[in-house]
Amino acid sequence: MLDYFLNLNLSLNQQKWLSHYQKLCERGLQRKLETYKERHHIVPRCLGGIDDLNNLVDLTPEEHYVAHQLLVKILPTNADLIFAAHLMGASRKGNKTYGWLRKQFSLVQSEKMKGRTKENNESVRKRAEKIRGRTKETNKGVAKMAATLKGRTKFNNKGYALISELQKGRTKENHNGTRRQAEKMKGRTKETNSGTAKMAVTLRGRTKENHQGVAAQAEKIRGRRKETDIGVAKMAAALTGRTKETHNGIAKQSEKVTKFPLELKPVILQLFENGLNFSQIKNWIKEHKNIEIKYHAIYHLCLTEKKKASVR
Repeated sequence: MLDYFLNLNLSLNQQKWLSHYQKLCERGLQRKLETYKERHHIVPRCLGGIDDLNNLVDLTPEEHYVAHQLLVKILPTNADLIFAAHLMGASRKGNKTYGWLRKQFSLVQSEKMKGRTKENNESVRKRAEKIRGRTKETNKGVAKMAATLKGRTKFNNKGYALISELQKGRTKENHNGTRRQAEKMKGRTKETNSGTAKMAVTLRGRTKENHQGVAAQAEKIRGRRKETDIGVAKMAAALTGRTKETHNGIAKQSEKVTKFPLELKPVILQLFENGLNFSQIKNWIKEHKNIEIKYHAIYHLCLTEKKKASVR
């Protein structure tokens, strides 16, 4: 079936790709794949190939993809071969081969679109002519509406003149009413001012009484503060004694907590340096040494050694 390609007028570069394609197909014919395989037409159906056993070969998915690339290399202007290879390479967007196929596909698509562009230009021209005809009819309609509105404008102007005359009379009445209301408000303002003066005199007397009451309360609060200060001093003295006792008790508890066999000290520090937390160190000693050590003893030892190391 490869004789089909030999009858084509191919360049030296195309013949080189054809030799690779021939070797790939011959290798597929001389073996039997037991794994997943894909059926490939040696001469593609778009070139007249048929579904005959002599024209079919089983290839791996990778070989099948390479075979379609080689077909595009042999016949780089065939749109059907480019389209088939482009579909197979849709999931290989990181491959340089996919970029090359995309360029070939875009060239073929641009050739197809050139013919369609002429048809689109003709349809656009026909639409433009229809719109021009409609524009003329629209302009005539606008002119008729303008002529009709001119007559209505004269009528509207007469109506506006009558309304304006009526408003002039009402404006005079409104001014008279406003003036009367202003005179009434003047009288009320005088009464309000006299009432405000009386209230101010009354509030002055109450303010003096309030000041005296505030002074008396301040004296009471001062006496209470003295008593409170004395009580606080007594409480402080009592707490001072208790604080000493508390410190002594804490010191004794600290000595109890931190007591453990001295031979375990380097073991605990080594486990702490290895990244184990305090709970993990406690469990490890209990499991491997069969000794129960309190969590706080491990905590105290590790932090003490860490502080010493930072001082050094």
